[in-house]
Amino acid sequence: MIRRPPRSTPLYSSAASDVYKRQHAGPKNLFNKLILFKASLLASSIITASKNSFPLKSKKVTPIGHAIDYKTFYKKIDSFSKKDFAIVSRISKSKNIEESIEGFLNSSASESGSILIIGGPLTNEDEDYYEYLLNIYKEHKNVSFIGPVPHSELVNYLKNVSFNINNTDKGFYDKSVLETSVNGIINFYKNIVLKYKDTLLGPFWNVINSIFLISVLSLSYFLFLNPDNFESFIYRLSI
Repeated sequence: MIRRPPRSTPLYSSAASDVYKRQHAGPKNLFNKLILFKASLLASSIITASKNSFPLKSKKVTPIGHAIDYKTFYKKIDSFSKKDFAIVSRISKSKNIEESIEGFLNSSASESGSILIIGGPLTNEDEDYYEYLLNIYKEHKNVSFIGPVPHSELVNYLKNVSFNINNTDKGFYDKSVLETSVNGIINFYKNIVLKYKDTLLGPFWNVINSIFLISVLSLSYFLFLNPDNFESFIYRLSI
């Protein structure tokens, strides 16, 4: 299922990734930009999710991380069954969405399951990347682009999802990881040990990352091999 038809020629290029090194684009309307600027002058402190979330440079900005409405997403798990995969994310090259989709398609999970990409683009560069993804996966019936979904309706799309993929290179836990975890969905993500990459452990980064991934895959294989163990493991996590 694709909500918008793809362009005949993909417009995405690797140069688009440069936008993610800059600040959030902010309001497009000049009047709203002026309001935001005036508010930043009057405010004693500006709270944001991350240091790049606020479009204006200011020493008043304090990043505190993401938060979610726990009651909206919480679901107690009484049993577990393997359903579909999802990527709950803004459509952005920085999210490595193509890599995640390819990983799914090259796995045994794609033989009987589907993957939903829930989210939309923000910037013009994101739009081009979105059109690129729509174009290259338009023939895959088990790859569905849902588009942007209001937070109040997101839980409705998660009913048939058991696994969420967060493939962001850097950063703390995204909101999607919090939302889906609280909803009883297992998350696969790789940003847990990235903070060690630029430290003294840097030279051993590939070894550390490999050990971490092998451990995760081994645990997953053991749990999937014995559904009773898997269900028991998930149930204990939900208590």
